[in-house]
Amino acid sequence: MRKLVLTAALAALIVSPALAQFPVPGRGLLSGMLILQKSVQDELKLTEKQTDELKETQKAMMRSLIESFKDLGFDKEKIAEKMKELSDKNKKDVSRILTAAQNARLGQLEVQFGGLQSLASKDLADDLKLTEGQRDKVRNLSEEFAKSSREIMSEAGRDPKSRAEAMAKIQKLGRDLTTKAVGDFNPDQRARWQELTGAPFEFRLDLGGFLPGIRPGKDS
Repeated sequence: MRKLVLTAALAALIVSPALAQFPVPGRGLLSGMLILQKSVQDELKLTEKQTDELKETQKAMMRSLIESFKDLGFDKEKIAEKMKELSDKNKKDVSRILTAAQNARLGQLEVQFGGLQSLASKDLADDLKLTEGQRDKVRNLSEEFAKSSREIMSEAGRDPKSRAEAMAKIQKLGRDLTTKAVGDFNPDQRARWQELTGAPFEFRLDLGGFLPGIRPGKDS
């Protein structure tokens, strides 16, 4: 039962970090989890061998992540440290399996999926040369997104269909607010944002794809 609870918590953390009280997954974890989504695999044109290797890599990563949650409890600082450690390792593991072109596109998909959270990261904000005013706007929109997301999920209750619909609403909200933030960019910032995100991609998320090799009810 405890493993089931941990798995559900990790799923919420990965799919909608704004709803969680823990640190956002590092890009190494996010890339590994995104790449298990069928829609992302198709976009990257993965071979069968690559897909099999990635599945095994992410099964090991996810089990390590769940074990870390079990061992560290609810210590946010320790969880953040462990997630960074696993993220750095996972990024290398995924990069090793993909081609240069696939790695480049996956990086763009990470930024797209992150949306406002991507913009809120210091590295990306510095890359885009965001002004203090622009950074403040991103922070305010991120807070709006977090508040609205919690309300949407709360209204959805426990019904799987309602929660799936709620996640779709949250994704659309994130896209709309990200567009609002980008609306203040100057031409150079817009051009750089386009480079970082690439062609728009419609994520078709399957929660099971985020949790490879985890079968609630076993080893609990």
